[in-house]
Amino acid sequence: MRTIKGANLANWRVALVASFALTASAPAYAALTCEQLFAVVQAAVRYRDEGYSLSQVLAAVKDVQTEHQLTKQEMELLNKSVSATYLSQATPEEIMLECVKSGALGRPASASGQKN
Repeated sequence: MRTIKGANLANWRVALVASFALTASAPAYAALTCEQLFAVVQAAVRYRDEGYSLSQVLAAVKDVQTEHQLTKQEMELLNKSVSATYLSQATPEEIMLECVKSGALGRPASASGQKN
């Protein structure tokens, strides 16, 4: 298992926050979009594959919360989604599809163009 120290830890966390921020064209009604959730879980899988522990990945996710002032509900969703993808219980694509279909994060299911 890879350990992250000093500058590497800071760079790694910045990269995770940046992957979230790249999709930061968030609508006014939600601080976290399905697209942003997808970007974070994709990054979590990438870091898992590079040898980072789940606790290291979840610690970096906390930086996303701080940086973007996410609600408790959004943070819980991020943690659950990251854990599920890290543990191979769901793929990033499955997380994204479920987010869009469920209308999670303040985005009604009808906004995705799907009919109920």
